[in-house]
Amino acid sequence: MPDELRDEDVIWIQDAAKEYDVDRKTLDRLIDEGKLSIAQKGVSRRVLLVRAELDRIFAPRIVKPADDSQAG
Repeated sequence: MPDELRDEDVIWIQDAAKEYDVDRKTLDRLIDEGKLSIAQKGVSRRVLLVRAELDRIFAPRIVKPADDSQAG
């Protein structure tokens, strides 16, 4: 993960909870487990998270693929 991030690369943790439809406690746990990085902008005390990491964890993925042999 690069040290330099652009504004659009990060999201405030409160907004991330809403946007990714996840509980704040879950995000805190993922931070504690080392699965999410915390970013900082200037001297702000806001907890910023990296969108790419959130996308990697919360993006939809196929867990049971379709059986192509059943197709028409």
